[in-house]
Amino acid sequence: MIVKFFKYGKNTNNPAKSVKQAVGYLYSEVDSNKIQRSVKPETVRGDPQGFSDIVAYGNHAGRYTSGVLSFAESDIDEDLQEKIIDDFESVLLPGLEFDQYSSLWVRHRDKGRLELHFMFAGEELHTNKRLNAYYHRADSTRINAWKEAINVEYGFKDPNHPSNKERISYASNLPKGRKEIVEALSAICLK
Repeated sequence: MIVKFFKYGKNTNNPAKSVKQAVGYLYSEVDSNKIQRSVKPETVRGDPQGFSDIVAYGNHAGRYTSGVLSFAESDIDEDLQEKIIDDFESVLLPGLEFDQYSSLWVRHRDKGRLELHFMFAGEELHTNKRLNAYYHRADSTRINAWKEAINVEYGFKDPNHPSNKERISYASNLPKGRKEIVEALSAICLK
């Protein structure tokens, strides 16, 4: 499993349009490459309309955090998915109860693997103060540790394991001498 946070999540000029597009992608019949999805997206948790309203018209309109938990496995038991989501939310938002934030979780299975897409509104619901669900400098170490623990605990494919290393990619127009050096380095790294 990998955890990826997307750079999108701030459009205060037109928040209603921004969240409509973001949520629309999650439920779209086509993926980001405009290829028809073989499996229709499913809501795992949250209310798309309620979430959209908070992001579009709340005190911190246009602000949200989005990302994905992407598994190499094609299917995982739904009870285990729920447990992983609960764990992720408690690690991402420590000290907050589930009724203090608005989230939306959507399951994608169209790429031969399981993807759990998430969105968190940028507003704490009890106080209406700004909620930044993920701040890279402060949260990346904790989220990476959680990811590694989950991969070990449930035996998921770990992208950081040496057996999952890939060859170094390089531009096709590299000069011959540099191309040979990169290929040699790639061979050494894969050993």
